[in-house]
Amino acid sequence: HDKQEVRVLDFESREERRLAYGRRYGQPSWTSDGQRLVFTEYRFGTAGIVAVNLSDGNKEKLSNRPGRDWRLRPQLSADGESLYYSANPTGTGTFYRLSLKEKAEPQPVTALARHLNDGLISPDEKWLCFRRNGEIWGAPLGAEPVNERDVHQLSPEGGDGFAFTPDGSAVIYAVGNRVWRRPLAGGEREEIAIRLEFQRPMPPPVLVRRVRVLDFDAGGFGRETSLFIDRGRIDWIGSQRGRRLPSETVVLDGGGRFAIPGLFDAHVHGGNPAAFLAYGVTSVRAPGGGFAHLNDRGEATSEPVPRYFFAGEIFHGVQPFFWSLLQIENEDEARSYVRRWKEQGAQFIKVYIDLPWPLQRVVAEEARKLDLPVAGHGMSVEEITKSVTLGYAVLEHRSMDHRPYDDMLKMLSATGTRWDPTLVVLGGTALLLRDEPERLADEKLRAFDSGRSLRAAQTAWKAIETKVLREYSVEQLAGIRAAHRLGVRFLAGTDAQPGFLVGASLHWELQFFVEAGIPPLDVLRIATQEGAAAVGAEDDLGTLEVGKLADIVLLDENPLADIKNTQTIWRVIKGGWVFDPEKLRPPELASAKK
Repeated sequence: HDKQEVRVLDFESREERRLAYGRRYGQPSWTSDGQRLVFTEYRFGTAGIVAVNLSDGNKEKLSNRPGRDWRLRPQLSADGESLYYSANPTGTGTFYRLSLKEKAEPQPVTALARHLNDGLISPDEKWLCFRRNGEIWGAPLGAEPVNERDVHQLSPEGGDGFAFTPDGSAVIYAVGNRVWRRPLAGGEREEIAIRLEFQRPMPPPVLVRRVRVLDFDAGGFGRETSLFIDRGRIDWIGSQRGRRLPSETVVLDGGGRFAIPGLFDAHVHGGNPAAFLAYGVTSVRAPGGGFAHLNDRGEATSEPVPRYFFAGEIFHGVQPFFWSLLQIENEDEARSYVRRWKEQGAQFIKVYIDLPWPLQRVVAEEARKLDLPVAGHGMSVEEITKSVTLGYAVLEHRSMDHRPYDDMLKMLSATGTRWDPTLVVLGGTALLLRDEPERLADEKLRAFDSGRSLRAAQTAWKAIETKVLREYSVEQLAGIRAAHRLGVRFLAGTDAQPGFLVGASLHWELQFFVEAGIPPLDVLRIATQEGAAAVGAEDDLGTLEVGKLADIVLLDENPLADIKNTQTIWRVIKGGWVFDPEKLRPPELASAKK
């Protein structure tokens, strides 16, 4: 529930202890004696490294690093006298050793020409392994810093997660559902015989009575009817008269409520999965990040997890604007990673603006061969023009300087390139909360937030005067209105990630679309049917039709009368599993209202 805590579970007693709370934390590791835990603590733009003693719970700050270092992977030496971590002060990535016995500066262990992430030292401190793109690299350690001549590739895949064996002689890593051991001294890798077989649970049949189903073709909601769900799909819509129902059928009385397709958030980088479901977001499009595990969790369990359509890691250049796990240096790498991401299940490719245009062209060409859509940024005339020319399927965000020119909008319309403007993240939420601060007092919003997102929402864009922010918003909404008039196809995305108001912000995005002059029916189509089509899932999702997956949001009020009514959520159904938003909240914060 996005509490942001570090907890320790004792397997014998089954007791839990909370060691830290109130910040963002990452990548914990144990000391060799199991008595201390070291991890990263993110606070106010810095990524500090702290250690906690299990005996007394005392926390000690070991180091502070710049905020751009998101994956330090800190670890202590066997004797506890040195701290090792990865950092990225120059854009390349360096592995450091910091002596804790004396007040010393961290010493670089590496001097590499290309980037390093997630550095890990072997238990005997004789080997270094690290991630470079999706690969695992290694080098023996000596007196001098490790350079490119010293390192060699241990595996072209498996870099998402790896660890040393206790004796430090090999690296263990996973690729898909297979686990491998790779000796460091040389020799072939060997497979560790592990097979995890999950049987997808099947929801019980569900009959939803007395609901009004949204029909885009008809232009509105129909009369009260029934809707039957079997094996996670819509089996029939219509009168129940004369139909036999299985004895195990769960019956929901909709009470005349309004049924719309499950909502899509088209731009997500993280966030509490349960919060998405509580706000009716049954599918998310993730343009960057490792979300395959969440997709598996959503498919293999009945937990409140949305469907994830993901791009894998973002394609960056060798001089990325931000921290990056994937940096493309040449054409061979560009083609190779497009193919690899396709093999690993990515539904599209996301390129960032620091990837040079010649390499973006190569990515576009290779992706086209594999029928893999490409998404880029649309924050300048150059980006929009070149991205459309390369055949990109979606442009993310919008220009911060001016409303889009009509000739650019006509180009988007003519090519069918979708535009995901993320109005909420680029000033929209800040202005909304200044005008309506009472929104932050909403019980549901606070139930799914650790406090950090609320504070961030209140302080975002604080340096910009309200008058200036309002003028900017008026100009941007005018651009949205012009784009809709010219036939541009939109997506509704929020850039949701830790620190953002997950779930609620999508409904605010829909409100901004309506304020721009787009009719509520078209806005709902953007957040459902267009979202499904953008990820190639239109045969299964996006509308409420027989044979499609049962992703449904049941609303108390009509969203066509007021788009804000998309927030009056009574129940959410995802693949036939029924969720009550009240019960998804942490128990101590759940409303007593039924």
